[in-house]
Amino acid sequence: MPVNGSEPDLSWLADAPVFIDGRQIGAFYDAVVGRKFKPVQLQLSADQTEQLERSAGGSVNAGSSALFGWLKIGAAVETRRTRSRSRQASQSIVLEPVESSSMRLVQLTLHYLSNQPERIRVITQGTEVPDGADIGASPRMLAFIDVPAGTMLLPQAAELDRGRVVTFFDALTERLRRDGEIRRAHSYPANSATDEGMRQRDRYWKWYADHWNTDEVVKAVEEVIADGGRPRWIDYKMTFATGDELNLHVDAHGDYDTGVFAYNLIRRGWRYGLRIVGSLKSQPALNVLAVYEK
Repeated sequence: MPVNGSEPDLSWLADAPVFIDGRQIGAFYDAVVGRKFKPVQLQLSADQTEQLERSAGGSVNAGSSALFGWLKIGAAVETRRTRSRSRQASQSIVLEPVESSSMRLVQLTLHYLSNQPERIRVITQGTEVPDGADIGASPRMLAFIDVPAGTMLLPQAAELDRGRVVTFFDALTERLRRDGEIRRAHSYPANSATDEGMRQRDRYWKWYADHWNTDEVVKAVEEVIADGGRPRWIDYKMTFATGDELNLHVDAHGDYDTGVFAYNLIRRGWRYGLRIVGSLKSQPALNVLAVYEK
């Protein structure tokens, strides 16, 4: 089981995502699951079956089949020990080759639950993010993040479809600045590794939290991107209401309009919350695989 004692909520994956990175999921799937042209059979132990049932919100056959009708789930096999009343049950799930990114994400998650459950993290507000040593191990750690309403997604930088790299800080400062403020009180430190540098860095980011206005942040993103083309990638600093932070990297490949990364993620995310699936990397940060609205 995942070491944080929680199971990913697979019902997230039965929804249509507002964003999904099909290219990254495809590469991830091929690297971890493999066997692109052959079915893969997963054999789940009793504990894994119970874990999957909690994730699916019911029995493996009933719950998972209701969510993902295309999954092939075998009948339970029971064996009894001669000197014990305990029972071990196993389930088999067949992963057929698929082209759909959403289906591949489901199968990738099932593969992790079956073979690498310790490499799954369920992150909610207040959950401690793994440290660098855990993140750096293989295979890449898969994270399911429940983002509550009131979470700030601060846009930092983006590369646009025409190859121009932009940052959002000047536009954000201008739009979030209060009446009477001529300039920002704090700048980003030249060296954030020192104690004073870290304090200055914290004051820098706190300014955005103290001046936060989702409508103005959305306008800043739209203003900076303007007619520069769709984003190829965009980075955010995600800050929970508790102050916990996680950096997000979204590879859009120019496939999504600006509104997805401005209105849908920033404004609707602040108002209603989001569900995010991705792979953790050092800093810590997250390579976003898919985003679902609440």
